[in-house]
Amino acid sequence: MADRSDPLEAPAPFTLSKFDQCSHCHKAPHQLTKPLKRCQGCSVALYCSKECQKAAWPVHRTVCKSDAVLPGAEPCFQRLGYPTLMTIMGALNTWLAIHVITFEYLANAVVWVNGGVDYNLATPRALVIHVGARKRRSDNDNPATAIFLKSVEILPKGSRVYLGDHWYKLEENRVEREPLYRKILPPNFVGLMPTVAVLEVPGYGPVACQAQFPLFRPVGDGGKPLDEKTITALGDITSMISASIAIGHSYERPVIYTQALPEVDHRVRSKKTWKKERLEKWDWDVQMTRLMRDRPESHKLKSGLGPVALWDMFSKLCWGVST
Repeated sequence: MADRSDPLEAPAPFTLSKFDQCSHCHKAPHQLTKPLKRCQGCSVALYCSKECQKAAWPVHRTVCKSDAVLPGAEPCFQRLGYPTLMTIMGALNTWLAIHVITFEYLANAVVWVNGGVDYNLATPRALVIHVGARKRRSDNDNPATAIFLKSVEILPKGSRVYLGDHWYKLEENRVEREPLYRKILPPNFVGLMPTVAVLEVPGYGPVACQAQFPLFRPVGDGGKPLDEKTITALGDITSMISASIAIGHSYERPVIYTQALPEVDHRVRSKKTWKKERLEKWDWDVQMTRLMRDRPESHKLKSGLGPVALWDMFSKLCWGVST
């Protein structure tokens, strides 16, 4: 394992969809010597070569688009402001990538209070993130808020179509990536949690994007069940995470697993793109407490702990570090 003080970033959880591999031959980036290139028409599909792009065109042309809404595009996607399945999948994939570290925190909190790490990894189970899509007004919309979080649950393999059809791919990537994680993560890293973000499109059905998030065994728990106080505090952690995602804030770690408080980023418009910007003056106790006051009663903090104390508790459990 790398020195815990090294400024080495952990590998980002692997988001799995047809947009993370060549859309024709399905090779992933690690199987190629050159980077994948995006289709200039839809800016979503990826190809490893001109040959693959040409071979895929007879099928891809039916969903490829420019910025204009094409005649005949699926009405169910148009109602959300997305001309095709490709564009709404691209928005979901981008949103999940923006909040990837945030969801790592969320995955651990949810797993710990729902049976624990060993229980959830012993049988094929997945974290399911239910999301919705905000009405898209233009290509200038903030990608960090294009999708919104609705709920999170843990479900067994096969209980939903989106968990059964592609489970083999989730499992294949888990087996492939876990050794890499073990080399650089703290020793209480246990394994990767299969995750599926599901967007229900009215009139069409579920659109899903898959990921893997690292799970950690709580430090010093000795395999004992968490007490009620800790469970309530973890519920507050998930409430803070939900509030952050709702306003487009994402979390980062400046140094790998050596700091209790996540760094907070937001997206700012710069010319024609959205860029990540650090909220250097973010005060967890002041600004998060203020943000939580505007949340529904069911989402408000219930443990009696402030945001900094909550993150201190979480980080001691997860990585053995504190503020």
